[in-house]
Order: sequence, then C-alpha cells, then structure tokens
Amino acid sequence: MSIQLLYVCQSASLDDQMDVAERIVKQNGYKVVKRFREKASASKHGNRPQFGQMIKMIEQGKANGIICWQANRLARNPGESGLVQQLLLDGKIQMIHTNDRIYYPWDNVLIFGVEAGMAALLCW
Repeated sequence: MSIQLLYVCQSASLDDQMDVAERIVKQNGYKVVKRFREKASASKHGNRPQFGQMIKMIEQGKANGIICWQANRLARNPGESGLVQQLLLDGKIQMIHTNDRIYYPWDNVLIFGVEAGMAALLCW
C-alpha cells in the first residue's frame, strides 16, 4: 500500500485546496500519514519549511506519494521543481495525484516538468 502525504500551499485558499485533496483521498482510499499546510513564499528555493519536511519524509522512505490541488503547488521555483522531478524519476515518489491528473515515474514526468516550469515563471 502506498503511503501518501497531503500538501497545500498559499495562493488559492488553503481550505479550498485541502477540500479538493481530501476528496481525492476519500475517492481513492489513500492512507495519509501527514498533512502539510504551507504559508511561506516559494519564490526562492529553500524558503518553505513544510515542503522541506515533506521531501525529507519521502527521502527517508516514510511516504511515497503526494496529494495536492495542482502540480504547481509543489514546484514554485526551479530548484524545488528539479528536486520533485528527480524523486519522481528515481521512484521515491510513486505518484503525485492532483485534481486533474496523476503523475507516475514512468509516464508523466515531462508534463510535470512543463507545468512546474510555468509555475516558476508566475512567481517572478
């Protein structure tokens, strides 16, 4: 069974994002081990403590999936985008489930990269 992390971050309403993510959890029967609510700005790499904690849990094997409103909530700058993409490619992240797509290591890494890159441009 995959172990999921639920992540929401500032921009759109955190409560709205959490509602969507919780709906994804319920519809798919995911087990969520931790929920993160990020309020820090993501325009610079390393400025989001909740994101850093989430990545650390994945690197330690405590979770292998992320549920979030949109992929652009995860990757708001090139450094964090590259980190998430690499973890996905390496299979440490087995899936990222958003309200409109599921990213897997074997098929949607390129699409995630494009969407994350666009999010990084919006933060400038």
